[in-house]
Amino acid sequence: MGARDRPRVIDTIDKLLGVGALAPPAMKSRTWLRVWRRLSRGVSGRVMSNLGIDRKLRWEVPLIAPIEAFGRPLDEPTDRGAIGAARAFADPSLDFLDVGANRGVHSLAVAPWYRRVIAIEPDPELAAVLRQNLARNGLSTIEVIEAAVSDRCGTARFMRNLDNPLMGTLETNFAAGHRRAEVDVSLITIDELVARWGIDRFVAKIDVEGHGLCAIRGVGSAMARCEALVVEITASEVRDGVVQYLIDEGGWRAYYIVDRDLRPSLRGEFEYVPSQLNWLFCRLDGSQLAEKVRPFGLSVAASS
Repeated sequence: MGARDRPRVIDTIDKLLGVGALAPPAMKSRTWLRVWRRLSRGVSGRVMSNLGIDRKLRWEVPLIAPIEAFGRPLDEPTDRGAIGAARAFADPSLDFLDVGANRGVHSLAVAPWYRRVIAIEPDPELAAVLRQNLARNGLSTIEVIEAAVSDRCGTARFMRNLDNPLMGTLETNFAAGHRRAEVDVSLITIDELVARWGIDRFVAKIDVEGHGLCAIRGVGSAMARCEALVVEITASEVRDGVVQYLIDEGGWRAYYIVDRDLRPSLRGEFEYVPSQLNWLFCRLDGSQLAEKVRPFGLSVAASS
């Protein structure tokens, strides 16, 4: 193949991948994802995807994220239980705080069920793309705040993960072993955010890559306004005592989310299942919660 032909081949591949990303949501099966993951291997750049949600959706995503580009990220076992729980606690009078919004998949997934979604993302590049995607699709009920959530307001050094943009963090130890770029970001507490944005009642999803205990402590007096928390808790955050803190200090009931199964944890105990990092914290007992989440395809395991 001559040098003149190479740009034409690249252009053809780009167009082909664009067709795969915008396929009707019903076509985006596991087989579809495997085929297009293979076709896109080694290709850089971005495509417009409908995320397997709506044929009219145009969401720019990188090809290094094949599930978002060619699959249905809302159906992924790592997150569908968390999304289902957030939908189960939704109400048109409530706001949803998407803390660590990343590319906005959770925000999109719950937006129709809430009065307003506030997507908080510290990575300046992710926040900019998120704003562009929202504007492109006219999604005015989702607002973006470019900040990191912690236990104080001010500024801090944020580590952008150059190997995986979805794993940026304020925690130096958590970022070790990855190529990174450090940027200064604004800090805000959930307590301050609730006061500043006039939030009455809310549900929050928190995914802050190792900084969970600080983010939770920053909820402060706003905890009384919170209906439920969905929190990604990594191994380091387990060691920090995030689950125990929410049980003891927040008075919450804890449920470890394993795909579509919510497993009660009375004292913070749980048996880890690979890739399952999400927890639900609420004030409902097992039977009350089971009734609430059943319409969303979730179940509650019996207490041991």
